[in-house]
Amino acid sequence: MMSAARAKYISQSGFSLIETLAAMFDGSETSITLARTSLGPNAGQGLDLVRIAESGDREGMALTRSRAKFAPGAEAAPNFANPVVLLRAPYRVSFSYAGSDRVWKHSWRDSETLPAAVLLTVRDAVSGRTLPISRIAVIHISAPADGVCDQAGKSCDAKPAAPAAGMMRKASNEEAGK
Repeated sequence: MMSAARAKYISQSGFSLIETLAAMFDGSETSITLARTSLGPNAGQGLDLVRIAESGDREGMALTRSRAKFAPGAEAAPNFANPVVLLRAPYRVSFSYAGSDRVWKHSWRDSETLPAAVLLTVRDAVSGRTLPISRIAVIHISAPADGVCDQAGKSCDAKPAAPAAGMMRKASNEEAGK
């Protein structure tokens, strides 16, 4: 389970400033960035930003997970560090997102809500074949967005929650093939 985190984004539109409250989730076909409870033996309390994305290195393309400390209201881009390789070539991963309407989209950005589900499609890059390991992850929220983070104090006091059983299911051939 993940804690919902929201931040106020102030962007300039013409001559006026627009302030919106958006979920801390950014999804494209090749990457996901989200806020979650800090995990690990030395993590302490708070939230992390986690990015799962394709990147290239000396061994070719790889899907990696990296993280940065979540700082509400921070003006600088997060410094993602500690990359961990999750999957290497010849396999490629793509992501799709569905809201409560169950319509799959190639991206999920600047939304006030989290997607209801994320489709993780794994393909063999050589043959283009979709592999049966493709899955749909149903999103579960363990804490409301408001009250988790204190904007003024720039701190997050999310408490870890135990993951619910059966949070993932195998994607049907129709869903995985898009």
